Amino acid sequence: MKKNIALLVLSILWLLPVYGFSADKYDEAAVVLKPYIPAMKRYLKVAENTDNPLELAIAMNQLCDKMEELVPKVRQLSKKYPGLEYEQRIPVRHIQFRNELELLMQRFTQSYVRIIQHIGDPQVGKANARMIGILASVGATW
Repeated sequence: MKKNIALLVLSILWLLPVYGFSADKYDEAAVVLKPYIPAMKRYLKVAENTDNPLELAIAMNQLCDKMEELVPKVRQLSKKYPGLEYEQRIPVRHIQFRNELELLMQRFTQSYVRIIQHIGDPQVGKANARMIGILASVGATW
């Protein structure tokens, strides 16, 4: 299960280096990613605070909905800018954005403990499987 978290984290962090290659490419990628930050925050608010498996499953599925919207955009960026996922330079003007994403990913990783507590619930299990499927669709392996 922790591998699933790592895959999501890697999928999202995979976009960060795309931004670093040049100002234009970074800005383009940031425009793609920024609208999905609120969805991650909503998910984390629920995951960190609920003991209700139904609420957790709903939040997971809502995040998956947003991830499914993001996947084709990530693929387009990857196709347009091949190899940028390996770029290490991040423009100074985007450091705060990168830091925000890193903090969200840390929280996401930590929140997985809550998912594990409810993984036996059929709805949570199904939402988790959906998340794994989305990650696999972008080439994540484990």
